[in-house]
Amino acid sequence: MSIATALSAQRRRHGFPANEVAARARTSPAALSHIEAGRRLPRIDLAERIAEAMGSRIVVLPGARGRRGPAEIVDDIRHDLAQAHHDWAFRRLIQLSDDLRAVDPFVAAVLSAERPEHTGSALFDAGLAAVTAQALATRDMPTPSWTREPDRYLAESTYLPDPQAPFDLRDDEVPDEFAARNVRVHRLDLESV
Repeated sequence: MSIATALSAQRRRHGFPANEVAARARTSPAALSHIEAGRRLPRIDLAERIAEAMGSRIVVLPGARGRRGPAEIVDDIRHDLAQAHHDWAFRRLIQLSDDLRAVDPFVAAVLSAERPEHTGSALFDAGLAAVTAQALATRDMPTPSWTREPDRYLAESTYLPDPQAPFDLRDDEVPDEFAARNVRVHRLDLESV
């Protein structure tokens, strides 16, 4: 996630008016708009002031190189689903699982802390929460509160990635974090090849 994307997402998520953030950060609304749109790369001191104006901090995560958290893959999943590529979106969940298991447990927890936007699919929103909760729980790390929000659970059992899947799974074949959210997926399908 770029600094521009992170700052813009933080401002939108919390509903901070752009002119207010710009004033607190001692910059112009036009400059903030250019930064958020990715047309201008801010100096680190300005990026820090913008983050602080929203009550946030910029943190460098050692060991996270190339690894992404749930909030960073939502746009990719949303794009895949819009193109009717459910299998590609599912591959992104598998990659997320791999990423969260490949880094230090603390780094995995930090990568997962930010609440992701919705994907546009209740099934993939629940799947995203399940992958994150499972990856952290297997490493004895706390799960972020967003993984337990009611809209991260399905009312009925649904197969991931294909809700129309004709096969059935035994309960012991579905990981606990997925079963709790009514997301039916075989535990072996979640392993990277």
